[in-house]
Amino acid sequence: MLERVERDRGDSIPDELTLRKTILHLCDWKMWAFGKSYFMDFWDTKNLIIATGLMYFCATVPAYAIG
Repeated sequence: MLERVERDRGDSIPDELTLRKTILHLCDWKMWAFGKSYFMDFWDTKNLIIATGLMYFCATVPAYAIG
């Protein structure tokens, strides 16, 4: 089955993990914005509202752009 998917789409075999790719993903601001909401103090409602709004914005903008 993996061979058929590889012939069709070319993405069934995972690419190699390198230091350059790791640093590239660690520099992505969206990863830090989403991660911040998991580790923040939930009693601080202002930061929680900002983080939740940012996550909603980042999730809906691509969906509406496609639509």
